This record gives sequence, C-alpha cells and structure tokens, in this order.
Amino acid sequence: MDTALQLRNDTHNSQFFRLPVDPRLVPDYAKIISNPISLKDISVKLESHVYLTKRQFLDDIKELGFTMAF
Repeated sequence: MDTALQLRNDTHNSQFFRLPVDPRLVPDYAKIISNPISLKDISVKLESHVYLTKRQFLDDIKELGFTMAF
C-alpha cells in the first residue's frame, strides 16, 4: 500500500491533492465534495494503522480518484 501511495504522491498531477483543502480558502468545497480526502489523510491513516483491510485503503484511493476527476 505504501508503494501505491508513493507513486501517486510523486506524480505532478497530485500536487493539488497532497494536503487537505483549507476551508478558509475554498469555503464551498464541502458542499461540492461530500467525502473530502487527501493524500496526507491517507498517509496518516496508513501510519496510524486505521485501515484494517486493503479494501478500506482502496476505497479511500477511489474516493480520492473521484475528487481528482471532479
């Protein structure tokens, strides 16, 4: 899982998704994106062993992909 996350983190296109969106800078973000997640959030979850299954990790990656596509 760390390798997959590192590959995403290294791409040029991921720069806007590395950190959570600051609601002071984008106040309507939560209205548009119902489940916001960033690469930083995923990293913290990995380091804290929040993910009990690979499916949980992949669900967050999919959510991030949805956010990136939006």
